[in-house]
Amino acid sequence: MAEKKFTLLFIPDISGFTDFVNRTEINHSRHIISELLEIIIDSDILGIKVSEIEGDAVLCYKDSIPATSELIKQCELTFKKFHSHLKRYDTERICRCGACEKASDLSLKFIIHAGQVEKIKIKDHEKLHGSDVILAHRLMKNSIENSEYILISKAIDIAPESLDMEWIKMNPGADTYEIFGETKYIHIPLQSLHSDILPAKPI
Repeated sequence: MAEKKFTLLFIPDISGFTDFVNRTEINHSRHIISELLEIIIDSDILGIKVSEIEGDAVLCYKDSIPATSELIKQCELTFKKFHSHLKRYDTERICRCGACEKASDLSLKFIIHAGQVEKIKIKDHEKLHGSDVILAHRLMKNSIENSEYILISKAIDIAPESLDMEWIKMNPGADTYEIFGETKYIHIPLQSLHSDILPAKPI
C-alpha cells in the first residue's frame, strides 16, 4: 500500500476561464491559456511539483509545508507574472480577435490546503489520491464574492505575525460541503496588487 504523508496541496486556478473559452476563437484562446499555464508553472520558487493540469487549474503538491509567508509570496509572484503577461495583450496586440481582446478579463485565485495524501503510481505518472485532495477541489467552489484571492484552509498553520506584507488583509470564511461539513478558511484579496504590475518585457 502507498505510504501516506502530510502533503501541501496548492492549486492556482484561472478565473473567467469558462467564459473566455466559450466566447472566443478556439485557436487563439488555446494558445493564450497554454502560455498562462506555463507562466504559472514556471513561477515556482518553493520546489512545488505539478501533479496534473486540470483545464483552468494546476494541481501542485509538496511533501513539506512551507511557512505561510512563503506561500503568500509564491502566490504574489505568480499573480504578478500572470497579469504582467496579460498586459502585453493590451499594449502590444496586433491581432484583433476576441481571444486577444478579452484575455485581460482573466485572473487568478489560489487554493492552499494540506492533508494526508496517497500517491498512486500509474506507469511514469504519480496521481494524488485521498479525501484531502477531494476537499482541496471542493474549496474551489466557495462563497467568496471576488475572483482574485488566496484561500488558505484551516489545515495550514497560519502565523499572522510572520505576514509582514502591507497589502495582506486576512478575512475569515467558511463553507459547508457534503461529507466534509463546515470547512473554515481565511482568504486574502489580491486586487490591490494590480497597481504594481507592469507589462512583461517582450521575449
